[in-house]
Amino acid sequence: MLFTYQPFTGDGPYAVPSPIFLHAEGCDPYDDRDELPALLRHGLRAVRSYDDQHDLIDGEVVAGTNLEVAIDRLLDDDRAAYLHVHSATAGCFTCRIDPAPSTHRAGLAPSS
Repeated sequence: MLFTYQPFTGDGPYAVPSPIFLHAEGCDPYDDRDELPALLRHGLRAVRSYDDQHDLIDGEVVAGTNLEVAIDRLLDDDRAAYLHVHSATAGCFTCRIDPAPSTHRAGLAPSS
């Protein structure tokens, strides 16, 4: 099922809704904070970093197989409060990634 979703929690010029796909039946959320879901490793991904005011800092388009490198690079910027990952071809919002509290490295957070 295809729906529109607002992945931003605050106001700002980048706070625009995005299409998302939902499972027709309920399922458990992904909860492994040490490994990216296999789904993210396929296709092209647009990864964007935002600051705590929800302003865009940087972004890049990468193959899913190179996603972790992009995540680390974008989160190395101390201004980055979180990342959004989209399908680079369809534009669908895929997930939000927050830095892990202790290491400032990638930790997946459930989308809110």
